[in-house]
Amino acid sequence: MACQPRAWLYFGMLALLLVGPLASPALAADDDAEGPWLDVPNLPWQTAWVQWLVGAAFAGACIAVAFKNPHRSHLD
Repeated sequence: MACQPRAWLYFGMLALLLVGPLASPALAADDDAEGPWLDVPNLPWQTAWVQWLVGAAFAGACIAVAFKNPHRSHLD
């Protein structure tokens, strides 16, 4: 015998009512404001043009290989 759709709604509401108070202390604990990571100095800012250049060259090489003629002979 299949359950009514309304029964699933009631079951979901009951589950939220029972699990909600258990989850609220975990959500209330906000210990992110203090931690050992606050004393770590910032890394120096650097540009990433070398990585972009290498990535563009790699993508260009992949595209060039992908568009090569597949019917070429080994005598070329």
